[in-house]
Amino acid sequence: HQSKGHIFLGWTVALQGDPGAGLRLLRSGLARQKDNGTVEDFPIYFSLLADALQLAGRPGEALEELEAVLAVCRAAGLRIWIPEVLRRIGELRILAGAGQPLAEAALREGLDMAIEQGARALAVRGAISLARLRAGLGDRDGALDLLAPYADGPLEWMRKADVGTAQQLAATLRAGDDLADALAPGILASGIAG
Repeated sequence: HQSKGHIFLGWTVALQGDPGAGLRLLRSGLARQKDNGTVEDFPIYFSLLADALQLAGRPGEALEELEAVLAVCRAAGLRIWIPEVLRRIGELRILAGAGQPLAEAALREGLDMAIEQGARALAVRGAISLARLRAGLGDRDGALDLLAPYADGPLEWMRKADVGTAQQLAATLRAGDDLADALAPGILASGIAG
């Protein structure tokens, strides 16, 4: 359990403003977890690592880590939390300059998988990220279509922060307001509203 403690403590330390110290703790915990030979929680743990790397200004490294763990998880047949890993890969591809088509492919695959799994909380995050991308490309209507089930529907099952983000983005799109702030990817993978 000490390895898991290091992982979550490292993520918290990074979020509180010290990504360097947080990354050291995260990597220590991940190394111990790898030594245990258990990969079932890797999607979550590496999402936390990606958050810390992004906060440290290293989106390219965060992307590499998530793409590597995605391959490990797929080889192991893991599907839990994979929609979120794919969503973060899409966002990180944008931040790392990997190109819109690759980013959109990851975002769409993640959203489709979340819907297929009935993982509504992951689906709303995927819809937000994909809507941000579509709106940034000038497709406000497509972005609104992605958000409609989450910004306008029954919301009691969703986290308030995610609902608020979906509603705020939809309102901005409907009003025709400047999208600069609304399109910035946030750190939603680990439950932090961005």
